[in-house]
Amino acid sequence: MVGWRVNDIVAYDTMQELLTALNARMLQQLRRLPDSHERQQLRDEMSLWRERYLAVDGHDRDRILAFTAQLEQRLTELTPGEQ
Repeated sequence: MVGWRVNDIVAYDTMQELLTALNARMLQQLRRLPDSHERQQLRDEMSLWRERYLAVDGHDRDRILAFTAQLEQRLTELTPGEQ
């Protein structure tokens, strides 16, 4: 296995920042929803994103980039008009 390159940590940090942004966006939505099935679905989705993040091998640059793209896509879906 090849060791980390300097820009690998940047890719990993970007992934972490996007997860934080996604969680913040989901929490905003959660606060706007009345107690309902939708709230539970959102909580479950937040947990799933966290589990998927923890499963990413920090030394697998391709996996980091793929998960980052997934985070970007979901964040885009939740923030229409802000892109």
